[in-house]
This record gives sequence, C-alpha cells and structure tokens, in this order.
Amino acid sequence: MTSLAGLDMLVLETIGRRTGDRIRTPLLYLTDTEGNYICAASYGGSNNHPSWFLNIVKSRTVHLQIGNKTVIASADILESQERDEAWSWLVDVYPPFAKYQNSTTRTIPVVRFNPSKTDNGFPISNTEL
Repeated sequence: MTSLAGLDMLVLETIGRRTGDRIRTPLLYLTDTEGNYICAASYGGSNNHPSWFLNIVKSRTVHLQIGNKTVIASADILESQERDEAWSWLVDVYPPFAKYQNSTTRTIPVVRFNPSKTDNGFPISNTEL
C-alpha cells in the first residue's frame, strides 16, 4: 500500500516491546523540507496510544519502506511548538486527524522519522534492524 485517499503512505517496521517480533504498520506521512517523514500516532482517536508508538518509545531505531526503498531511521517524538506546527500541517493535509484529536483525551503524538545517512548523503538501505 503506497497511498490512502490520495495521500502517501509508508510502512513502519518496529520491534515489539514485549515480543521482540518485527511489526509492520502502514502510516500516512508527510515529508518535511529536510527529507524527514512526519506521522501522527492517532490510532483513529482511541484513548490509547498505538502499539507502534509504544514500540518506538522503547527503541527509536526503525525501518521505513517508502515505495520500493527501505531506509533505517531514528524516531523523534515532537513536543511543544514543533509538535503543534507539524500537527497543523497534518490536519491541513488530512482533516480527519482533527476529528480523531477531538474524540480522545490524550494529545495525539507527532513523530518525525529521520532517515540515517551514509557518508555520501544517501539513505542507508538495509533489511536488518
């Protein structure tokens, strides 16, 4: 799956915090001006965080599949103004995120995935975490 409702999707691969298994999750994303990927941990407005988010809290190193390429990335949970600006951008592109936020008591986290770079500036492509 590379898109949903005309929006780009990536596949996030994390390591399960309890099982140690590889877990793959499709997510809507936006790409910032520095080539990082921005995602919302919305879980459809549930009062619980999605498992993938809890997994990155434990281990910030992930794999991302974007189209036919796979990159290793580190996950940053955005806070304060940085989170608010990214959230506004996400809602502008995908308005249902606002409905999700209104249906939950938690603040929906926004995560920036920063692709690792090789010495020559190209993303590292790898199949092992």
